[in-house]
Amino acid sequence: MSNPCDDRPESHLEFLRGGVIRAKKRGGVESLRGAQSIEVFGLRRTDLVEQRGERERLVRTAIERALKAEEIAVGELRAERRKEQEQLATDLLNDARKLLEAQQPYLAVARAVFKEYGLK
Repeated sequence: MSNPCDDRPESHLEFLRGGVIRAKKRGGVESLRGAQSIEVFGLRRTDLVEQRGERERLVRTAIERALKAEEIAVGELRAERRKEQEQLATDLLNDARKLLEAQQPYLAVARAVFKEYGLK
């Protein structure tokens, strides 16, 4: 078995809220690779669940801030202020995307949250 971080773990694992992880199901059948990865690497250990949960909250908060800034920009009537708010929203989302860089911990969790929001 290979290290789950060497490929895209989200192909075999599902990352749920609060750092919970489970093997992905396709057609009602649990991914054997996912189930084995959870067992072999101890991916349900309390410390890992807590760390994944904290990472999920960090990513979610970063995205929510960017989306809120965009919402404010849309409602802004003054063109100059709207432009500033749009730039802030762009900057915040770009900062959030840094959590998707390859060296970041719990990268698959970040990818899952971005996917949930329909973002890349």
